[in-house]
Amino acid sequence: MYIPGRSYLYQGNLLLKADITASSEAVGGEARSITDGYSRAAGDLPHAWLPLPEDAMPELRFRWDAPVLFNFIEITFQTRGLAPDEATVNAFLNGEKVFSCAKQGKKTRREAFFPDKPLSADAITLKLGSSAGVCLAEVSLLDDEEIAWRRRAAANMKRPDPIPVLPWERAKPV
Repeated sequence: MYIPGRSYLYQGNLLLKADITASSEAVGGEARSITDGYSRAAGDLPHAWLPLPEDAMPELRFRWDAPVLFNFIEITFQTRGLAPDEATVNAFLNGEKVFSCAKQGKKTRREAFFPDKPLSADAITLKLGSSAGVCLAEVSLLDDEEIAWRRRAAANMKRPDPIPVLPWERAKPV
């Protein structure tokens, strides 16, 4: 559930410990703001990375001093209209590409990338198809433990609620 003006910062997001750089940044739309816990604008702040309009292929780069293990990447744009037609995620370990995935065509507000198995990486790049009107609000990089928790929560939400036993149903007739 989204509550305007409230941050949902998850401390398990591995990007909180990454060095984040961008190919370009508009004033007020710094790259680091994708990890501030907001997935939409709040007040006068966009809480999003806004690449410059003249940046033909905007790119975010994430780097760690030591490799991190992950198996889920989620990117969230403020609206479907502010999402690009294409997004590509590449993961690197010691300069060698260990994962690449591209999503094309259909604009969506939220995209998820699932490697086949948990991956270790010390750098990740996120390339967007164009910068015209792009507003990237949030990026999450998660590990097995967090994914398992989310899958359990999703499975529990699908289960039917138990039928309560009301006190007068337990009473014995006299």
